[in-house]
Amino acid sequence: MLVTYGKLEARQSANLTTTLSAPVKKVVMPEGSWVNQDDLIIELDDAEAALALNAAHASYERSQAQLQSKRVEHLLADELTQHHADLATLAESNLNRYRELHERGMISDSVLDEVREQASERAMVLARHMSAVEDFPNKVDQQLAAVREAQARMQQAEMDLKQTAVRAPFPGRIISIGVAAGDRVSPGTALVEIADYEQLEIRTSVSAELGIRLRQALQAEQKIMATTQLGDQSVEFVLDRLSGNIKPGQSGLDAFFHTPMNQSLVIGSVMNLLVELPTEHEVIAVPMQSLYESDRVYRVENNRLNAISVTRVGDYIDDQGQFRILVRSDELKAGDSLMTTQLPVAISGLLVSPLALLHDQADA
Repeated sequence: MLVTYGKLEARQSANLTTTLSAPVKKVVMPEGSWVNQDDLIIELDDAEAALALNAAHASYERSQAQLQSKRVEHLLADELTQHHADLATLAESNLNRYRELHERGMISDSVLDEVREQASERAMVLARHMSAVEDFPNKVDQQLAAVREAQARMQQAEMDLKQTAVRAPFPGRIISIGVAAGDRVSPGTALVEIADYEQLEIRTSVSAELGIRLRQALQAEQKIMATTQLGDQSVEFVLDRLSGNIKPGQSGLDAFFHTPMNQSLVIGSVMNLLVELPTEHEVIAVPMQSLYESDRVYRVENNRLNAISVTRVGDYIDDQGQFRILVRSDELKAGDSLMTTQLPVAISGLLVSPLALLHDQADA
């Protein structure tokens, strides 16, 4: 086990702003309040946004009416095309008859010129009409684009109206409120900061060597647990990930422990953390008083001390809450008796009287 401390953080927090210019009507949830997703936090005055929506809606309806008018004009132009063509044909036939009469000397040049002018005018009218008919699809497309533009403005106005109600994007606690009732906010004004309590985690630092072991445990899909005490409540955390580098000013890696949503936790608080590390094999748990200079214990043999070199593996807290040190040594075996008292003059060969043996003699 590892006894350490960590800082409680939210993996994400949201700084809610606005794209509107509007007065603040009411602050519904004050700083420090717990909110659920979609809870109303701040209410802005919606009068201006409602007027803008009405104007955008009117513009959209006008554009739709203009589009319908263009389509009706297009249908009418298609129906008139044959009439214009017939009139142009009649004018051309009439011109041919007058030419024959002119060749026979039956009409003057001025009369022929007048008929020729009429035929030319009918031909120009037909050409202009055909050009307009061919251009009508473009005019309809232009008006359709205007309708879509007006629809987009209307949808934007609807979004602006919805933004007058500032709601929580996720469950969490309000960290700060940046406005008060009566303030006029402008686009980009920071309104509220909220921390996501669905993604709480404790950040703590572990040695690079221990980080390797923890990373191997994560890769092997082992669950690494940690606990902390909040009053009489025990809160559990699960190792989620490790940082990929050692940051400047640190001697180890950051380890991140995730916990389910818990309203009793306070962002930014520093907590004592008891981490259950991966299982170690062939180790024994000894009291702190048994370890000398971090690498030596004394075995009692025939009432004399015998120094045994050990490797300190880690710390351990037993079921009774007693702190123990895990050590490993090939020289230790089952049934050995270890000294659990710190003696300033402990050396191999020192004659001692084990307390357990004295107590047994006294009972006899």
